[in-house]
Amino acid sequence: MGRIFTSKFAVIGFLTLLFLIALAMLSNLVSERQRYNESVIEGIGKDYVNPQTIVTPFIVVPTTISQACQDDIKKVCLFDKNILVSPRNSVWNHQVKVTDQNFKRGIYKAITYVDQIAVQGKFSLPKQLITPVKNQIIHWDKATIRLSVSDLRGLISQPILSLNGQKIAFNFPSDGGVNPIGITYTEAPISLSSQTQDFNFNLDFGINGMSSLDVIPVGNDMTMTVNAN
Repeated sequence: MGRIFTSKFAVIGFLTLLFLIALAMLSNLVSERQRYNESVIEGIGKDYVNPQTIVTPFIVVPTTISQACQDDIKKVCLFDKNILVSPRNSVWNHQVKVTDQNFKRGIYKAITYVDQIAVQGKFSLPKQLITPVKNQIIHWDKATIRLSVSDLRGLISQPILSLNGQKIAFNFPSDGGVNPIGITYTEAPISLSSQTQDFNFNLDFGINGMSSLDVIPVGNDMTMTVNAN
């Protein structure tokens, strides 16, 4: 009787060992294919476009502050400071077309998309711009609105800003200005003053991307709808 149980345990142990070996081989195969798929996606991204990250548009208003110099309080030094204004609210509408037929390498396919985006929103200027301190100069004529996109190659065309009945096209920055977010961006000049405390805006643009699309919300309230095939 004892021999029978010993034999059964031996068989069960042998089958368990075979199962674990097969499971390990399968796991290694899956991991290898995942790594190869990631390398394929990375290679396609270098030639075409990467996964996209978009930041809600925001306004940059340059200012200059005059105050006593740190090394000599009898002297006055000037310091540049950008004030960032995020939307009070924004509504995003995405019309997305997704396909896996554009790029293939062996058994691997890259999922790509074309996203037509319409943004409606409202800005409210902060008090530090409406009533600046005495030693602060607001450079209203240099104010811009920025749209940060992680891979600018994906822009189908420059975004169009609709503001006060005017349409303004964005352009890539030429001076390599201060970039507090650290994501590449395109921008457009925007006409502001202390009299325009609240105003609505519309922004339309199309973007190509691959694998994923992330939108970083900036502002008080953001609503998003996505329609895809």
